Amino acid sequence: MKYSKTINTKIGEITIVEENNKIIEIWINQEVKENTVKKDTKLLEEAKKQLEEYLAGKRKHFSLPLKLKGTDFMKEVWTCLQKIPYGEVKTYRTDC
Repeated sequence: MKYSKTINTKIGEITIVEENNKIIEIWINQEVKENTVKKDTKLLEEAKKQLEEYLAGKRKHFSLPLKLKGTDFMKEVWTCLQKIPYGEVKTYRTDC
């Protein structure tokens, strides 16, 4: 079962999707394309808290269980993105 929670933030509506106790999707200003049950699970509440802290400048790292779904290339890019320090700008081509 997939669960979702939508929160309003300064960058727009963010919808977080959970499956099997892992975050599998985050949508910004878009509708979730798959059927989910809107529910306030413990994980979705923690994800909301961490996102709000991040957007407020109080959090620099996330500590949420993720399940990356995508091609090998997409997973490689996401792994690289996770290594960029808070507040820094880097490019995939030159920095990974």
